Amino acid sequence: MLLSNVLKDLKEVKNLEFKKFNPDIKGIHFNSQKILKDFIFVAIKGGNNDGHKYIDQAIKNGASYCVVSRRLKKKTKLITVKNTMHFLSQLAKNTRAFSSAKFIAITGSSGKTTVKTMVGSLLKEYSKTYFSPHSYNNRYGVPLSICNMSLYDNFGVFEIGMDKK
Repeated sequence: MLLSNVLKDLKEVKNLEFKKFNPDIKGIHFNSQKILKDFIFVAIKGGNNDGHKYIDQAIKNGASYCVVSRRLKKKTKLITVKNTMHFLSQLAKNTRAFSSAKFIAITGSSGKTTVKTMVGSLLKEYSKTYFSPHSYNNRYGVPLSICNMSLYDNFGVFEIGMDKK
């Protein structure tokens, strides 16, 4: 997975021993219910909820690691960073820089999800293509989608919503 290669380049990652690092990371998510075996869970603190409350559930569901921004009693499987959202954004930037795929961004006031799915499905018929499975078009979903690309993808198709300059 592309993510395994990129994670090692992040300066924020201080407490992860890469000689013990699982290179078979299959994905990343911030929803503990969608975590699968060999995924990384990112505990994001939002306006209404705090992902740190769901670390036990993420580990139970098979998370290899949990990215956290505060000290916790549980010491195993944690990657401690200053800011988990910043970590996710930097990981996406590094993934984008490391990838040789062509990136296609779909934006607009309506129809983004439909167009993204149509373009992604069409390209997938001809080449290895990643496009987000849902309408992940906000400041959390776009970096999450980029981070879930494969090393072998030739195209990445993303929908990007705009609510700020």
